[in-house]
Amino acid sequence: SYKSKFIGKEEEHLPSGDYLDVSFKDKNTWVGVEVKSSISNKDDIIRGLFQCIKYNSVMEAINSIIDVKRNIRVILVLGGVFPSSLIPLRNTLGIHFGKI
Repeated sequence: SYKSKFIGKEEEHLPSGDYLDVSFKDKNTWVGVEVKSSISNKDDIIRGLFQCIKYNSVMEAINSIIDVKRNIRVILVLGGVFPSSLIPLRNTLGIHFGKI
């Protein structure tokens, strides 16, 4: 069976001037990761949620420009606890979440 071999890269530059904290790619998938530390406050986490939306759009645009059909996924990863008050926003935006 085929096993995916992701190539990981830190601080991948996007044409929008942004940087993905971590990026994983193979021929079928591109995963962008926005990382927030354990000391990130609520406002920084909200900013991270919206960065994920932006990165997803930019990554989709890159796929279109270079005519690649990779599946795009952007994940917000926190070193701390995700505030329960932000769960409705995260769910509305459809952001995938992970914990370090």
